[in-house]
Amino acid sequence: MYFGAVKADPQKYMLGSILGMLPNIVISTIMCDNMSKPTSPAFFVSVVLFVLISIIAIIWYIKYIKREDKH
Repeated sequence: MYFGAVKADPQKYMLGSILGMLPNIVISTIMCDNMSKPTSPAFFVSVVLFVLISIIAIIWYIKYIKREDKH
């Protein structure tokens, strides 16, 4: 309902949603595929990337909130 209320472009919304979720989907797939081998490089790299993306998202959100508070 929100999507229609703000008159968002469906193609841009879908593209943004897919591009936004794709990195975590790929990383989660690799991580889960190597879960039985937690010492493997693929598992370690996927965990590090997952944590790194989460930290970047938190930092971006904090900056966004601070910018919105100034307006």
